[in-house]
Amino acid sequence: MTLQATVACEVNSYRTPVRFHLPNPDDHIQRFILQNRAFYERAMLEDIGSSLPEDALAVDVGAYIGNHTLFLSSVLGVRTLAIEPNPAAFAVLQANVELNGINRLVELHPLALGATTGTGEIVAADAANLGGARFLQADHGDIRMVSLDDVVGERRVHLIKIDVNGVEADVLQGAVATIARCRPKLVVSAGTVAVLAAVEAVLRPLGYRKIQLYNETPTYLFEVSHAEAAMPGRAIDLLDPRDLAALPPTREIAAGMATVAGNEIALRATVMSLLPQVDWLYVYLNGFTEAPRFIAEHPKIRHFIDTDGSRYGDAGKFWGLEQVEDAVYVTCDDDIIYPDDFVARMIGELAQLRGQAVVSVHGSIILQPSRGYYKERGRAVFHYERSLMRRRRVHVAATGTGAFHSSLIKMTLADFRHRNMADIWLAEYLHRHGIPAYAVPRKEGWLLSIEVPRSSIYAQSAANTGSSYDSSRWQDEVLSSIYPLSLLASDAADAASIVYLVDTDRADGLVEFILAVVGRERDPIVFVTCDHETEDMRNVTLHPDFLCEVHLVARSGGHTSAYRELLSKHAGRVKAWTLRNGNELKPAAGSEWEKWLEPIAPLAGFISPALPAAVPTVPGIVDSRPGFDSAKYWEQRYLAGGNSGAGSYNKSAEYKAHILNAFVAEKHLKRVGELGSGDGNQLRYLAFEDYTGFDISQTAVDLCRQMHGNRPGRTFVWLGDPQLDISSYNETFELTLSLDVILHLVEDEVYRAYIDRLFSLSNRYVVVYTSNYDAPDRHGAIHVRNRRFTDDVARLLPEWKLLKHVDNPYKHPLISEADFFVFGKDGAEDMSFLDTINERPLGQ
Repeated sequence: MTLQATVACEVNSYRTPVRFHLPNPDDHIQRFILQNRAFYERAMLEDIGSSLPEDALAVDVGAYIGNHTLFLSSVLGVRTLAIEPNPAAFAVLQANVELNGINRLVELHPLALGATTGTGEIVAADAANLGGARFLQADHGDIRMVSLDDVVGERRVHLIKIDVNGVEADVLQGAVATIARCRPKLVVSAGTVAVLAAVEAVLRPLGYRKIQLYNETPTYLFEVSHAEAAMPGRAIDLLDPRDLAALPPTREIAAGMATVAGNEIALRATVMSLLPQVDWLYVYLNGFTEAPRFIAEHPKIRHFIDTDGSRYGDAGKFWGLEQVEDAVYVTCDDDIIYPDDFVARMIGELAQLRGQAVVSVHGSIILQPSRGYYKERGRAVFHYERSLMRRRRVHVAATGTGAFHSSLIKMTLADFRHRNMADIWLAEYLHRHGIPAYAVPRKEGWLLSIEVPRSSIYAQSAANTGSSYDSSRWQDEVLSSIYPLSLLASDAADAASIVYLVDTDRADGLVEFILAVVGRERDPIVFVTCDHETEDMRNVTLHPDFLCEVHLVARSGGHTSAYRELLSKHAGRVKAWTLRNGNELKPAAGSEWEKWLEPIAPLAGFISPALPAAVPTVPGIVDSRPGFDSAKYWEQRYLAGGNSGAGSYNKSAEYKAHILNAFVAEKHLKRVGELGSGDGNQLRYLAFEDYTGFDISQTAVDLCRQMHGNRPGRTFVWLGDPQLDISSYNETFELTLSLDVILHLVEDEVYRAYIDRLFSLSNRYVVVYTSNYDAPDRHGAIHVRNRRFTDDVARLLPEWKLLKHVDNPYKHPLISEADFFVFGKDGAEDMSFLDTINERPLGQ
């Protein structure tokens, strides 16, 4: 079946844009996705998905239009077998897989599953049920029914999800061999008590038990229980034997914790959450004169009393490491509630890494050059209370939520040479020994903090109080001794991320470059080289929201030789570009990038880094950028493979469509023209009946024609065509649009001509989306010039009135500072409905 796929909406999940083709908004699932811009059954997907291993293979039985398949493959990167027998649903499923470019991860099967393989008529299902039609309609006749065992073959499966409208037990019966061999997680829909009973009758003999219930239509998570085979009192026997087999020899599970006097209430809660999961708990008691009774009398707990409490502080959690052998050692804080699957999940993560790494729920990436571990823009943090769907490499693995094998880490208390900075001492040890560290996947709120009355190391160090808890100065000294700190320094088995190196003379284009890199790679490493470090370059390059390793390497700085050595060692993974004078990125040839790291002589009279020369500071004075050609800039940009920028993608694109689609519907507008149609991505979201896009770039027009040319009511016009008479379009459109264009018109004469043309093309409304103040770009972008254009419209085109200014609630200094401005020839027209639209969540 051939299907013309269109993007009905885009769901942004964990920085991954996922596109959906949703041809039937009356269907419950499709309507939910459209209205909420979110995955259906998202909580279940995040909970289960975050626990899957990196190399997981999932089976989606009853995949329908692909909601679960897209989450598993697009967001998690999981290989997925998607099985859907209904032809119409399968066609949409296939379109959604192709829209997201995940064909290499998804194996599609238009099959019906049953207890055995054979041929028989498939009973028609009710297409209005929550999961949609799961089977072929009766008029499709006989089809071949197969068992899941036959589909899977000998592959190892980690997750099987089954939602087949009441015959889940039959599908499970046909998967018994796979389930017995692989022991996967099972997510099974069971809408009635009878269906649940039938499902459990198949699974109980295989050792499975219900773990959790999800969703309005009851969906159960089943997992194998190891408890029945466990020896009394041995936590290690509760773990998956396959995980233990993947680790170095392991005889026990131990945990270490340090605490201070006065924290006994939180300590007790933390200890009780951990004890069932470990064989031994080692507690270092700072400032105690005697151990609390629940510590002293428990047979699993060993403790040490440090009456002074000023020697090691939080490093006391490593006291037990010297007393264990062939163990997994878990390091914990005394003010966190650990879930009952904490240790098992951490050991599962270690097993995937063969025990050759440190894992933690909380981790940080140092942004360099760093002005301090606790300073603003000092690091990007994966916080333990926040969700994370895929494992990420980090520079600093927090010791309050960590785990490692005792054969890998051989630290003693003597290695912690200053108190209350255990995380940094561990990071220094890992760096010295080339051991990788990871932040592990988890759902939101998997670990929870306990409110305690005492001050914390973080709070005291961040405030630089000078108290015994403030170790900021020593932490910065230790880190500075190992700069440049890079993930490249660790010999990680999965160290496949490409190193991106860009040489530039200004901040222009860097945000888009880094965002594009983050969208392509999970653990990208970005080096930005420049002549001098300026405050402007720091603010753009070293931003925690990027959540990746970024270095700003100034040739006038002191670490260039170390960077040359680091990059030369990994030269085969380096992809290098130059970014000069606002031009598009150009690849560097061979090892040409090495010369970028040559130190330069200080410039006479060089302006202070705090006062970058690129940005004038006198109010009202705007750089005219002599010699800049905006038409040439954009043609070169598109020709080199660039796009229209971050404002035309993801949430920015959704927001513009959110307002514009509502405006066009409310005013019953049919003919719409856009002056500056760009690469066409924004148009994917716009529901216009008759649209004409104009652009100065021939390449951009060609892109739009390729993307939208086969859709009715779509016309694209190149403004540089010598045969074009643009005046023939005057007053042709009921609405003309200018979206993220005016701020890119650097030349005064180009700007004035554009304003005149934009308003002359419309006979009713003009909507502009741009900034509205006079100033150069705050990041020094050569192709950006902010203008207070509303004053010019009022002065030059008095017949056009500003009817509405719609403040953009999604403005972000790294992406867009634009608002909506609606103009019309009737100044009294009511536009208050836009306030209501603006307050609604995207998709409603």
